[in-house]
Amino acid sequence: MTLSHAARERLLRLTRRCGRGGGGLRFLGAVGSCRGAVPLLEPDTQPRDGEETVEIEGVRFFVPAARRARFDAAAIEAEGGLFRQGLRLTWPHDGTCACASTDTDRP
Repeated sequence: MTLSHAARERLLRLTRRCGRGGGGLRFLGAVGSCRGAVPLLEPDTQPRDGEETVEIEGVRFFVPAARRARFDAAAIEAEGGLFRQGLRLTWPHDGTCACASTDTDRP
């Protein structure tokens, strides 16, 4: 996982709201495709059974084992502007999403 500077700052503000000690953000996946998705993050104070704690640039994430590969390959950016405000998650094409196929692949 890589974080843009703006995303890091926004995520650190979110984790501070978890109370004393900061807590972390549970990575529950994403809504969208590899070209741009909204990360599903849930604030919490500690990981649940079966989750790994991963710290990136001071931001603590609780990542379920089943989502670890997607998490490791992803990048989060903070979007701004009139209509796009929030976090955007992207990851490399891996052949499992609809955008991995092209018109030349179709019969």
